[in-house]
Amino acid sequence: MIIKDGTGNGYEAKVNENNQLKTLSVTEPYEHYLNHQKHQSYSMIVSVTTAGAACILYLKNEDPLMDISVNPLRINVLANCQLEIATTSTGTPAGGSAIVPTNMYGGASSTANGTFQTGANITGIVKGNVCTKLWLAGSYETSNYDFATSIIIPRNGTMTWHIGEAATFNATVYINYHPFL
Repeated sequence: MIIKDGTGNGYEAKVNENNQLKTLSVTEPYEHYLNHQKHQSYSMIVSVTTAGAACILYLKNEDPLMDISVNPLRINVLANCQLEIATTSTGTPAGGSAIVPTNMYGGASSTANGTFQTGANITGIVKGNVCTKLWLAGSYETSNYDFATSIIIPRNGTMTWHIGEAATFNATVYINYHPFL
């Protein structure tokens, strides 16, 4: 079989003895593509001081066409604490403040489509399935958390963060909107 180009110039693709197509390619992480080409990467800043165990972040994906991928996280806490990240949480959040995610592509006009809140004690939430639990060591340094796979929030899905004890908590959360393929 001969593979010819689609331009009409008659170029043929080269194949080696292992039936592998010879190519010259440029690869990039899919998240970079979503940011650079689609302008669908955002960051959110969470900065709270809690008096005890509390829900400190609420995210609901309201985009009709895309899932949200959450990864990575940058977190700093001043005292040891535990963080649970839950999906499928239910309820109506109260007591939080709206966050407007910042588009990571400078100058892009697209905006994140969803409800995003942070607060020292968001109420009205029933914690869903805990998908990740982090034991955070108090430090002035920021820790990076890159998960083996992203946390995916489907259309109308939620993600909540629950801190286990009183803490001063700071984080940058990176989200990407993924079109259905």
